[in-house]
Amino acid sequence: MYGRDDDPYLILSKQMLITAYSDTKVISDFLAAQLHISMNDFEFDSLDKFHYLIFKYKKIVIEI
Repeated sequence: MYGRDDDPYLILSKQMLITAYSDTKVISDFLAAQLHISMNDFEFDSLDKFHYLIFKYKKIVIEI
């Protein structure tokens, strides 16, 4: 909840490739749906406290 390394965390999806051509609306809707699923599965009433959404990323180069 506070972004500390030893705090528990949920992983909302497996890795995905995002490019300059990715639709931000699709990504946002997907993450919102995953969050909704996790809230139902773990029986969270709400996320009324402050939480972090952390993206792990790595730049890759695809040579064609």
